[in-house]
Amino acid sequence: MENLILNVNDLNQYLPALKSVEEINYTGKHLPGGLFWGKAIDGLKTLPDSSIDLIISKPFFYNNEGKLPSVDFEEQEIWIEESKRSINELGAFVLITPIEFSFTFQQIIEKHFTVQGRINFPIESNERNLPWKKPSFDLLVCYKGNSKINNHPDIKREGKESLNNTISDVMNLVTHKRNLVVDPFLNQGDIAKIAHGLERKFIGFEEDKNKLLMIMKKLNEGDKIND
Repeated sequence: MENLILNVNDLNQYLPALKSVEEINYTGKHLPGGLFWGKAIDGLKTLPDSSIDLIISKPFFYNNEGKLPSVDFEEQEIWIEESKRSINELGAFVLITPIEFSFTFQQIIEKHFTVQGRINFPIESNERNLPWKKPSFDLLVCYKGNSKINNHPDIKREGKESLNNTISDVMNLVTHKRNLVVDPFLNQGDIAKIAHGLERKFIGFEEDKNKLLMIMKKLNEGDKIND
């Protein structure tokens, strides 16, 4: 996404299509896919109870100096609890977190979900200029209930070198085509692109308007958001 630039034509194309979370009005059993501008917690609150098959997100990104933002874990628990409400009984919750936050997040998540497994993978050396030698991320894979725990033995395997390949593998394991996937923190839009490439319906939230416009352009060059 870093190589993408928004020009005047892009703004004319994407700004009119921009919708905020305040405009969301889900009715009935059919939830249309889409990208929405606003805070994750506000977007999650619009989702009907037990309506989502998978919530997956990477809410943290390193800055240019390789530093992580400070984390308010009480605030994090609010959106995790809201995620539980909106996920259906056979649904999954996947959190992608820097390894230094993994244990604390697992403690929070275990209050709301059954943790199926943890997949660890390294960050490629040219991906981030980080101050430590072997930085890595964990994918915490969880379910709302117990019924799917033994259905995916491969979930405990080691993660691949590519983050996006790992996310794609996990999404294939825990969802099927046309299942509804939500990313509350769109960030770079990679999860959205993976979901549409796998023919999942997708809903995403992002509070940075410029980021969201960039994501819309990025997805428009590949798979578009489909209702």
